[in-house]
Amino acid sequence: MGSKTRKTGIECIGDAPWGTHLCQFYRTKEDLAEIVVPYLKTGLENNEFCLWVTSEAFSERDAQKALRKAVPGLDRFVRLGQVEIAPHTEWPLRGGSFGPQAVVNAWTDKLVQALAKGYDGIRVAADRVWLEKTDWKTFASYEEQLDASIHKCPMLALCTYSLDKCDKCKAAEIVDVIKAHQYSLSKRDGRWEFVGGIERDQDKRELWDLDERLHGLFDSTTDGVVFIDVEGNITGLNKNAVGLYGYEDEEELVGQNLFDFVAREDHAKVMDRIRGTFEEGRNGNTECTLLTRAGKRFSAELTAALLSERSGKPTGFVIVARDVTDRKQTEETLRETKKHYNLLAENMTDVVWTMDMDLQPTYLSPSVMRLLGYDVDEAMTRMLTEALTPASREMAMTAIARVLSMESTGRKDLLKSQNVELEMEMKRKDGSTVWTNTSMSFECDSDDGRPTEIKGIVRDITERKRAEELFMILSSNSPVGIYIVRNGKFQFLNPRVLKFTGYAEDELVGTDCLRLVVPEDRESVRENAVKMLRNERFSPYEYRYVTKDGKTRWAMEKVASVQYRGEMAVLGNFMDVTERKQADEALRESEKRYRLLAENVKDVIWTMDLNLKPTYLSPSIMRLLGYSVEEAMEHMMDGILAPRSREVVMKAIARALAGEEKGQKELLRLRNLGLEMEMRRKDGSTVWTDTTMSFICDSHGQPVEIMGVVRDVTERKHADERLQQSFRKLERAMESTIRAITLTVETRDRYTAGHQRRVTELACAIGREMGLSGDQVDGIRVAGLLHDIGKVYVPTEILSKPGQLNDVEFAMIKTHPQVGYDILKTIEFPWPIAKIVLQHHERLDGSGYRSGLQGEEILLEARILSVADVVEAMSSHRPYRMALGIDEALAEVSQNSGILYDAKVVDACSALFSDKGFVFNSVN
Repeated sequence: MGSKTRKTGIECIGDAPWGTHLCQFYRTKEDLAEIVVPYLKTGLENNEFCLWVTSEAFSERDAQKALRKAVPGLDRFVRLGQVEIAPHTEWPLRGGSFGPQAVVNAWTDKLVQALAKGYDGIRVAADRVWLEKTDWKTFASYEEQLDASIHKCPMLALCTYSLDKCDKCKAAEIVDVIKAHQYSLSKRDGRWEFVGGIERDQDKRELWDLDERLHGLFDSTTDGVVFIDVEGNITGLNKNAVGLYGYEDEEELVGQNLFDFVAREDHAKVMDRIRGTFEEGRNGNTECTLLTRAGKRFSAELTAALLSERSGKPTGFVIVARDVTDRKQTEETLRETKKHYNLLAENMTDVVWTMDMDLQPTYLSPSVMRLLGYDVDEAMTRMLTEALTPASREMAMTAIARVLSMESTGRKDLLKSQNVELEMEMKRKDGSTVWTNTSMSFECDSDDGRPTEIKGIVRDITERKRAEELFMILSSNSPVGIYIVRNGKFQFLNPRVLKFTGYAEDELVGTDCLRLVVPEDRESVRENAVKMLRNERFSPYEYRYVTKDGKTRWAMEKVASVQYRGEMAVLGNFMDVTERKQADEALRESEKRYRLLAENVKDVIWTMDLNLKPTYLSPSIMRLLGYSVEEAMEHMMDGILAPRSREVVMKAIARALAGEEKGQKELLRLRNLGLEMEMRRKDGSTVWTDTTMSFICDSHGQPVEIMGVVRDVTERKHADERLQQSFRKLERAMESTIRAITLTVETRDRYTAGHQRRVTELACAIGREMGLSGDQVDGIRVAGLLHDIGKVYVPTEILSKPGQLNDVEFAMIKTHPQVGYDILKTIEFPWPIAKIVLQHHERLDGSGYRSGLQGEEILLEARILSVADVVEAMSSHRPYRMALGIDEALAEVSQNSGILYDAKVVDACSALFSDKGFVFNSVN
């Protein structure tokens, strides 16, 4: 609020304090305008709201014309709402009759509105020309009430009276009017003069009362009040000031200098404030740090006022000190809170907004940009006009009007507790639309309960709306019954529910959801549903329900909590399982017969649930393991199965169930798992069994149980072990035979001794590099060791001849693949050894021997062996030449890759030497 002393604009009065009540007696329109126009003009210039109540003698148009002539920028003040010109029919004769208290209340409302808009106060000029003689008594009472009210408020009031009307009144009545005002203006000899309206004795009484009130205020105020002389020395202070500075007695402080209690860094600031008070004659305040007697620092707000003698000579200052430490901490907390709030508002996805009761937005969070594409300023101007579709705007206005209508009930709490939830379609800046959920509430005045502000949160629910549309599509075509219940009543049912029950939709919506359940099952349905909603139950529950035609059927159901149209609800889905229940009954009958069979067979038949807990064991378990049925049921998984066998069973079941999770239900239903498992007998011995397991599934393809048959295969297991031993002996015999044959070949040719072993070593490495199976590599190993066996028919002198061979001798050498084939073809190897040996000198282009085969006609093993044979031969010493080395050998095969030799084989061979560091390990 501005200064308490205001410029009146009336020359003969000058400045006057707030609460001044004036009256003017005028004869002509010109007389009226001479006082009212400068009075209101000064108010506009000093940030005051101005109201001129006109009369028929001086109309609104006359007032506007007179005021505009004095205030050229009047239209701007009108647009800002700082000035208002109203006819007396509205002020004070509202409704055609005069009510003093109602009019005083109206002035108070205007004052509150002006202060809320940031004006220092209100300035009023009201003409009383409408007064009739019968109104004088009532109006005099009103003027007294008005005078008693405004002297406490930032308000100036000027009442204007036409002398023409006053001529009809008694002198006493005019005196009553003058007494009701502090100043009365009248024109004498062309000059305006004023007289006081309050008697002197009344002034004295009020002065004495004021002195008493000031002393009481001085002692009771919570602030510290200190009087200092012009040099800053303390001359007096109240009790709170003594305590504020940490003292117990006023006398200890009198005579000390005020600046001894001001922090050194704030000396200049406080001095400037006191000097400004002295020079400008205006009160002022400043924040600084003060010191207590013990040196403790605290934040304070100092207000300084100048004290003067009657002659105007300054005598000192009065300093009011207020401890604002808590306020500063609160302000700091508020700043932090505001910073966090701003951070939240700027980063949240929802849009927070407020608007005044004229539906003008007062705040919008920056998230409106993400929601609608408008920046905050654009959205503030377009929120209700362009951002809302017409239907949504009408919905919002209707909802607000409906809530505000509750104000007439007089229930303050009722209006404040109202929270409005609306789903509205809004238009984005780019023309697209977005669905939103808008939650609105009302901020109300704490005194009279009147709404002062509307606040709300807007959330984007476009995806939810799409989900709801999708839900409607899916539920309409779902084979499962789907319904929504809120407060125990059906709100939504899909066509499948109606088909199951035989009812029409309007027969069920809004009715008790348990009406369909058989009475005997209702309590269990209620309990199971509550447990599922609390996450205490996860499996579906079953119950009986009654169709419209009176039939009793079975249902299997699950429920979950959902939001439905802004409120919590229950989503249920159920299936009719009557046929399954009938099938279960038939299955139980079948199971009786099955148990009769199972209890009389030699094999052990068992079942277990999906938690691997046995549910049935046939009595034949006694013959197999020596356990009774009860003992075996207890120790089946942990005591009877050997650890390795138990691990095999767990993995097999896990793999099968993994197939079910991937949707392979048919495969799961038909799969039989055959496992060999070692079991412990009760006497400690072990027995080998062949166990066949399969899954029992319900009508929906869901596995519900595991069934198995256990057969004693100990004798077969022992026979298999004996067979394996015989096979290993045969393998060892074959290995020995191959070594003997290899040694026979090598003893005839000392120069090629070890050749077959080194070729075998390289060929096997190539096969592994190419990713061949272990079985194929074993075949290459045997063929490599035997590939030169045909040389037993070549004379030794030719094999060891130091010079070049002639054509006849070379022809004899070329026969060794065929001879080797003839020797080996009668031996039953697991691999085509004879053919590999026959083809190991064939070449891709057909230039090899003996058959001139090409490309894929040559076995892969033979192609690998030919590369290994060439690389080993070129890198080794021969009677007719020195060793050429690995590099030349690799160059040879690489040069002819894809021509003579298989390219993939050559690449693998080169990689072994260049990347893997392969070296020949075999020695002579």
